[in-house]
Amino acid sequence: MQVGPPTIQTYASTVLKQYRKLSNSWVRRHWFDVMLLCILPTGWLLFRYVSRQNFPHGESTQVVVSSQSELPPFKIINSSDVALKKVKTVAGSLSKLDEVVGHYPVQELSPKAVIKSDQISAKKIDSRELAGRQAVVIPVRLGPLAGASKFPLRVSLLLSPRTAETKPLIIPDAYLLATSEVNGASYAIMAVTAEQMKSLVPVIGTSDITLSVAVP
Repeated sequence: MQVGPPTIQTYASTVLKQYRKLSNSWVRRHWFDVMLLCILPTGWLLFRYVSRQNFPHGESTQVVVSSQSELPPFKIINSSDVALKKVKTVAGSLSKLDEVVGHYPVQELSPKAVIKSDQISAKKIDSRELAGRQAVVIPVRLGPLAGASKFPLRVSLLLSPRTAETKPLIIPDAYLLATSEVNGASYAIMAVTAEQMKSLVPVIGTSDITLSVAVP
């Protein structure tokens, strides 16, 4: 058999057709694998970049306690109490001073600690509104207020004595600062004036207490 240019050309054409057929068939069968091979490296690089910026082991500018001493609960935070600092990112941390100033801590905050959103009040309040008031923990019937409201909240206290000898009492213009639940019982941390405290103390243990909120 003679092997010349026509034969080689025919053979090459046949091989090329078979290659294209096999190649197209392989791509159709493995298109998802090819896509993954392209996406995974890109996704890994993107994750590395984002994680350095936003995840706990990354760093970003966050609001921290600037004072050398602790920030006590329910003290209205002012601009001298906090600062912006580049630190390891903490889940729930805040990046703007305006998100913290005017709020109050619901727990003691350590010096230089990163401030998280669940550690401060949901709403701002003027420091003059709480000036001279005392924080008192009382057992209350919270009802829907337990999880549906953002604190602080201006309320009235309705005290219903358990004995007939004592008259019902209404204490207006108190501030609900925070709530908690212990062993199924609901408690409220209230900010009341000295006069309100005098009325509240004698009956707090012998009355059922309900919160009343003004309708907007």
